[in-house]
Amino acid sequence: MNTPDFSLLAASTASIPRDAVADIVLQWGSRAPDFVLFFTSVGYDLEALGDALTEAFDCPTVGCTTAGQIGPGGFVRHGICAVAFFGGVLRATPYLIHPLADCQDKAKQIAQRIGTREISSMPRRRRFGLLLCDGLSMCEERLTAALYQAVGAIPIVGGSAGDDLAFDRTFVFHDGQFLSDAAVYVDCETTVPFVPFKLQHFRPTTVKLVVTGTNSRERTIHTLNGVPATEAYANAAGVSPGALDANVFARHPMMIRFGEDYYVRSVSKANHDGSLTCLSAVGVGTIVTLAETTDPIATVERAFDDVVRCVGEPAVILAFDCVLRRLDLENAGLLESVGSIFASHRVVGFSTYGEQFNSQHVNQTLCGIALARPT
Repeated sequence: MNTPDFSLLAASTASIPRDAVADIVLQWGSRAPDFVLFFTSVGYDLEALGDALTEAFDCPTVGCTTAGQIGPGGFVRHGICAVAFFGGVLRATPYLIHPLADCQDKAKQIAQRIGTREISSMPRRRRFGLLLCDGLSMCEERLTAALYQAVGAIPIVGGSAGDDLAFDRTFVFHDGQFLSDAAVYVDCETTVPFVPFKLQHFRPTTVKLVVTGTNSRERTIHTLNGVPATEAYANAAGVSPGALDANVFARHPMMIRFGEDYYVRSVSKANHDGSLTCLSAVGVGTIVTLAETTDPIATVERAFDDVVRCVGEPAVILAFDCVLRRLDLENAGLLESVGSIFASHRVVGFSTYGEQFNSQHVNQTLCGIALARPT
């Protein structure tokens, strides 16, 4: 249910874009939003959807296509989900990054524009960044690292756009247009406390491998410990190379340690030449740790308990949740249970092709930011 605070959630499965947007507007009532963030199925006529959104909202409006949405009732497969912010509590300034080949220069330009903006008049301002990126661009690593460094190491969370697992073309929305080969960075200033967080239902094992041959640009590992990557990985996972499949990859992703924390690097495919294709780049010399699964429901509950301890029951949680996690939950029959937990904590977001957390591009992770209720 919506609550009378500064954020309202909405969702629609109407098949006609104009009807879907009208449905969302009706759910929010007559208040004029300051910022709209939406997540949509790629099945819509995107040009018509963009026109309808532009006509409906006279405020910064940002979104992307997905591999499924998270709305007021939990997980949904089709339609559009959105959150609107009201009352001047959150000020959002979107910046387009297009084409993505120029992402490092664009990140510096964004930082300069943020730095030269008029000093904020918001009392007790707090700042974070949201990032939406073309999910098939294979440049999230460079983009995320460049932005985090350029804008001053403020918290950044985000997700890679999807296309319902077609892996054909994904889109982000900025200034009335859906674009590929693009990303949108949103500089957010707010007067309420917030907490960024990430969760993954994996833990590191004691099995470690060294990346000895790779093509980072293609996200391919050729050798681990000096032998073909499929051979070394299969041996570590306790299966034969011929048995490597999506289920093995889902149960045993690799993890990389940064400081005291571990970040997931998922394997997507075993190749005939003995290499492994991953969903994030891994450099030569990197030590990767084999992961094992833990209880996904307990993991979500612990993470949200931590959120509540930090900011109280949140006004909204913006969540960027890997589509592989969603598929795992479906296979385990847990999608409805986890969706109910999401709904009870006012989560809105989407199933992604990758997630961004501060300077890192990760996989099989939920990255989120929880905003407190105004006091």
